[in-house]
Amino acid sequence: MTSAIIWKTAKSYETWQKVSKLIEMGGKHYINVEKNGVRKMVRLYTEKEYERMYQSKQGAKTEREALGFNSLGYVYIFKKDTQPYNNELKESNAAYNHLWGWYFNPHEEIPANLYCLEPIKLYWAEVGDTAGALYPSSRIKEAVYKLKYDMGDSQVVGKVGDRLELYVTLIDTMFLRGGYVNYYFKDNENNLYSWVTKKITKIQKEKIIHLKGTVKDKELTTRREKTEWVNILTRCRIYE
Repeated sequence: MTSAIIWKTAKSYETWQKVSKLIEMGGKHYINVEKNGVRKMVRLYTEKEYERMYQSKQGAKTEREALGFNSLGYVYIFKKDTQPYNNELKESNAAYNHLWGWYFNPHEEIPANLYCLEPIKLYWAEVGDTAGALYPSSRIKEAVYKLKYDMGDSQVVGKVGDRLELYVTLIDTMFLRGGYVNYYFKDNENNLYSWVTKKITKIQKEKIIHLKGTVKDKELTTRREKTEWVNILTRCRIYE
């Protein structure tokens, strides 16, 4: 005698009341659930599917396994801003990681209403090593930004420790805590520069200025839906 299949909903719907019989569509199984006057049709999973979806991080040997990359070598992240869909994502089978945001294991179904966010594949090789450990966050951030956004014009200029002599224009000023100011500049090739200082300098926007500064670091940022390199400067001096 064959034992009956035990069907389960995702954990986020375990407290919802089942209000319909099992529904089969396209070889997959669904059921209507209701809570606080809200009714939804949600996916049903066999015990094996359920265990695979919620594999314990304690039982996972590597970060690759714990994050869901192990089976096919990739997960689905989203190219578009997910903020307007946070509630739907929380109620779905999506997971969240601070390095790339909401994502889906490839064995889990992405709800149809989330396809407008443009799911894209994030491969393990882009974020982790062959031993199953994640790369440093700066390297992951660079890989994710390049996937999600087109690259802008700004490039890395010089290397750490180089003293640069530049002719730039001020594009933005940001006042920070502790009395610091962050000045953002760009040169005539659209390369971006940032200088954080306590020295408040009156600089006219869009006016070309002569600036000398030492390269401290570089970082990726998003600006106008593009990925841009920002060259971080220190010990800057403005010449008349």
